[in-house]
Amino acid sequence: MQKQIAVVFVVLTCIFTLSLTGCGETAGTSRDGNEMPIEAAAIATAQGLALGRYQLIDAHELKSRIDLGDIMIIIDVRPEDEFKSGHLPNAVNAEIPADEEADVDQLNAFIKLLPEGPESMIVIYDGYTGEGRSARAAIYAADATYINIWRFPGGTAAWLDADYKLVK
Repeated sequence: MQKQIAVVFVVLTCIFTLSLTGCGETAGTSRDGNEMPIEAAAIATAQGLALGRYQLIDAHELKSRIDLGDIMIIIDVRPEDEFKSGHLPNAVNAEIPADEEADVDQLNAFIKLLPEGPESMIVIYDGYTGEGRSARAAIYAADATYINIWRFPGGTAAWLDADYKLVK
């Protein structure tokens, strides 16, 4: 019952957020003004939550957990060149494609980074909400029987918007 309430809350929040997009000076909430990828990401997030495949974490909670020294693996699923240009503290990199399923080598590289215990905390992120890499990676981790998966959907864009620094 609580999962159903949470899913309804997330969906209603997404709908409310999307309804406010006409109130600003630019169209949409995305950086380029195109709201369609944000809408698709919101729907995919709600579906992932409904299936119980992962949980969500925002920039402030993630930063707090990092600062407190919580034990977790943070996986950046962007391409290596983007990772090298700046990533979250203590993050490791395993590229997952944005628009297609990972190939065998990419999937193996990602799985290799996962910790031994399926209850270990895993945080997965990409560049921004509409990119979709982190959602796909969270599902790969769930398919590999991990149960403590956290998706940071805003990724590096949200991290920077919260005035936190990336490391190189």
